[in-house]
Amino acid sequence: ERGTNEQVAEWRSKSVNVMDLAKEAERLGYYYNRAQIAVEVNGIGVATNMHLSKLGYPSIYQWRYRDEITARLTKKIGWETSYKTKKWLISFAVHQLSDNNVVIRSDGLLDEMRTFVHLGNERYGGVSGSKDDRVMAWMIALTTSDDENFDKWVNRGNERRAKAYQDDPRVVIAELQPYNHDPLFTKGPKMAE
Repeated sequence: ERGTNEQVAEWRSKSVNVMDLAKEAERLGYYYNRAQIAVEVNGIGVATNMHLSKLGYPSIYQWRYRDEITARLTKKIGWETSYKTKKWLISFAVHQLSDNNVVIRSDGLLDEMRTFVHLGNERYGGVSGSKDDRVMAWMIALTTSDDENFDKWVNRGNERRAKAYQDDPRVVIAELQPYNHDPLFTKGPKMAE
């Protein structure tokens, strides 16, 4: 959720085609009050994003130039992961986790975060035999949500986050927690008691 960095949903499928994914994203976007949708447009995601646009969904993430004094919008839609932007995603996510600014509700995401590491040669991802799709989707959602979070300018985000903690005892709160191997998220979240 924008402003609280609270994970409110997770959707995963191994068998959906790109057109059906666009329809499902549209349905979920409307369910969550026209939530912003940021499709990763690398590879086949560009087709999903194009179809979502053709469906007329009103809140598709608009790409920003991040390497200028002031981030500026482009005419492109969707998130493009590259060497530079992946480092941005990771840096921002680690910062938010270190400052206890996120609420994670997914055991699957937490499991993937525990195996997301620096692979060497400026490459990051899941250790051999593990997946990182949820981590990448979460980092994209976290970053793109922050791009449009105007609450942070009026300092109301902390009040909303505190309410989220009080309302649900199952909330996952990011805390400093070491793991057995050397994951990228060494200051990762753990399940709330």
